[in-house]
Amino acid sequence: MATTTAAETQDFTMGGVASATFGSIGRNFATFALLALLAEVPIQAVAWYSYKSQIGAIQAGALNNAATLVKYLATSTAMSFPTVIMAYVLQAAIVYGTITDLNGRRASFGSCLSTALKVILPLIGLSIVSTFGVMLGFVLLIVPGIILALGWAIAVPVRVVERKGVFGSLGRSWELTSGYKGTIFLLFLIFFLASALFSSLGQAMAGLFTSNPAALPTSLPITYFVYFGVIRAVSAMVGAAGAATIYYQLRAIKEGIAPDKLAAVFD
Repeated sequence: MATTTAAETQDFTMGGVASATFGSIGRNFATFALLALLAEVPIQAVAWYSYKSQIGAIQAGALNNAATLVKYLATSTAMSFPTVIMAYVLQAAIVYGTITDLNGRRASFGSCLSTALKVILPLIGLSIVSTFGVMLGFVLLIVPGIILALGWAIAVPVRVVERKGVFGSLGRSWELTSGYKGTIFLLFLIFFLASALFSSLGQAMAGLFTSNPAALPTSLPITYFVYFGVIRAVSAMVGAAGAATIYYQLRAIKEGIAPDKLAAVFD
């Protein structure tokens, strides 16, 4: 299977990134979809359970009691951890699969999953540091937060491929994205707007069901959570594959890394 790489074109464009991203997803759709299903089923199960618990607590007036409210918030926070973990397992797995595909190889479900599980703890640490930094940047007049988010956009692929530490991955991502943050911003803006559009459709659907507060316990059918599970899965596939493609192309352009050399890190 022949693929056109950035090393051959020596160019970094929105069209090139989009084409390579969706091409990789298309060639590996079954594997990526199965990985997304594995991640999203528990995530949506937790979301459904949390929703039911929240509505039940509100109707029973339990959240008016301080002790019960603290217990509820603690339980909800604890339940969010599996969601975070599964999200990063999915992201790392698709990053590995995309890089492998761009190298002209076929990534199996098992190899994607095993690679993701090996780096999951460092990725969680990377998430904490980068999220805190970006949030602090947004507090400081928003623009610094956007710049940090763009500069650290490919930290996860750096970690998966190069196995650098948390701060090493962030620094390496900043180095590779230097000079290309404008294009990356436009790519992320389009991705954000598309995700927001489909999410807003789901919220509109929720509004139809929740116009009567008394009906909340049975207002959101399982199809609502299935819908958002699909939206999240597709967004995760596109986002992770896109970040991996950006990383791959920037390395090819800036460092002249040939596909076989980049592929060797997984051998």
